[in-house]
Amino acid sequence: MDKMKRLFNMFLDELYADKFVCLCCKDERLYDTHGYLCDKCFENLHFIEHACGKCGDEVGPFDKYCETCKSKDYTHTFDRAYCVAKYTGTAKNLVFSLKYGLDKAIAKVISNYLVEKVKSLDIAVDMVIPVPLGPKRFRTRGFNQSDLLASDVASALRVPLETKLVLRTTETQTQTSMTRLQRLENVKGAFSVVDKDVVKGKNILLVDDIVTTGSTADEISRMLKKKGANKVYILAFCHA
Repeated sequence: MDKMKRLFNMFLDELYADKFVCLCCKDERLYDTHGYLCDKCFENLHFIEHACGKCGDEVGPFDKYCETCKSKDYTHTFDRAYCVAKYTGTAKNLVFSLKYGLDKAIAKVISNYLVEKVKSLDIAVDMVIPVPLGPKRFRTRGFNQSDLLASDVASALRVPLETKLVLRTTETQTQTSMTRLQRLENVKGAFSVVDKDVVKGKNILLVDDIVTTGSTADEISRMLKKKGANKVYILAFCHA
C-alpha cells in the first residue's frame, strides 16, 4: 500500500511539476504568471503611477511634487527618488517577510520590480550602492536585504556594485515611530564614505527596500556629495 502511495505521489509531482507557491500568501498555484505572486497578491500591489518629482511618493495625476517636497521647511539632498509601490497590502507583506521573516527568496521578487523600474528611467549611473545595515542588525538578520536587491540592479545595469564603500558607523535606533525631525537627528553622522576618490564626480544609485521620510537616503546622499559625488538617485521598492 505504501509503495502504491509513493508511486501515486510521484505521479502527481510529475503531473504538476509547474506548480509554485505564492511567496506572499503561500498559496499553491499551478502556474507562475506574476513573478512568484498569485493573481490575488499581484492585484493587491499598489503601484505608484504618478510620482513626486523629488521623493517618489504617490501624487495626483496633475501634481508635480507632493506637499512635503513643495514645502521649503525641508529639502532633500538626493537628486531624485524612484519607488515602485506604496507600502501597503502585498508590498508591505513582502518587505516584512524579507526583513523580519528572513525569507531571502522574496528578494528576487522585489528586485525584479526594481530592475523593471530602473530600466524604464532615463538616468545614467556609474555605480550601485545598497543602504548599509548596522553590525548588530546584520548579526540578528544574517543578511542585508538591500545588498540582495542592489546586486540584481547592478547586474541589470552592468555597473559596479559597491557594498563596502558606504558604512554605517553608528547603530541607530529603529525609526518606525519617529517623526521626520527625529529621524533626521537619529541618522545624523551615522554613515561614512570609505574612499572619496571612488565617488568623486560619479552618479550613484542608492538602493533600499523602503523610503519613508527619506532621512536615511538624505544623510547618505549628503556624505556622498560631501566627498564629491555628482548626483545621487534613490531606488526603492516602497514608499511609506
